[in-house]
Amino acid sequence: MGGLDVVLDDGSHIASDQRASFDALFPLLDEGCLYIIEDMQTAYWPLCYDGGLERKGTAIEFLKEKIDDMHRHYWRKGLRSAERTTEIESIQFFDGLAAVRKRRQLPRLHVKIPEHEAVD
Repeated sequence: MGGLDVVLDDGSHIASDQRASFDALFPLLDEGCLYIIEDMQTAYWPLCYDGGLERKGTAIEFLKEKIDDMHRHYWRKGLRSAERTTEIESIQFFDGLAAVRKRRQLPRLHVKIPEHEAVD
């Protein structure tokens, strides 16, 4: 399989299933395409969907980690090369929905400012 333009995850809404689907299907997306997870509100519901506010492993918390990963070239040294940049261009959150756009990022250039030390 390959050449996917859009993935709409409308699965079981259980946190572990949402992560497994993302891990399996996101790599199959073409550049510039979208991975959408719907019914994200289940990440907050502990009784049926392994959810809960700030509970590790939910789709919300998983995507929060992806936001940090998307910006890792600003906080981790040695990640400016093209092969070490993330494949996530953007993550948008809507009420009950998240959209992740796949596009390999270009290496970032940093300028040193006297008051602040730039990260390599």
